[in-house]
Amino acid sequence: MAGTVIPSVRAAIVDLLGPLVSPVPVSYGHPGDLGQTAHVWLGSARNVGSESTQDVASMRASRNRRRETISTELVIEVTSEPTARKAEAKAAEIGTVFEEMVADDDTLGGVENLLFSIITDVELDTTETGTGARSVMTFTLTAVGDLL
Repeated sequence: MAGTVIPSVRAAIVDLLGPLVSPVPVSYGHPGDLGQTAHVWLGSARNVGSESTQDVASMRASRNRRRETISTELVIEVTSEPTARKAEAKAAEIGTVFEEMVADDDTLGGVENLLFSIITDVELDTTETGTGARSVMTFTLTAVGDLL
């Protein structure tokens, strides 16, 4: 199998995390105007590994293995809390569920060709608006796959 593990990793995140944080919805992209609620979605994904190279196939008699390192973002946005402190606490509560999910199963339910995944970055941005607080917590998940 050639290609990338990005779609499979992202599908596993949505499928595994959704039931764990329900009734907070988990989706593939920004849901638009949230109103007063909380939502989780996938941000951008990219190949980040300098070792993700492949020899020219004609130089070998068999297929070449390729190690792929990717990252994908998980965004948690909370607009349902009246204060910044409460919005950050709610975002962190949802984020903790994501962190524990990855720590408990770093292959995300057995994604094909995925060796492991880890959370490598967390960012928090909170603002206070006229209708309450808005807290956005962004996690970066880094995953390593072994492709043929």
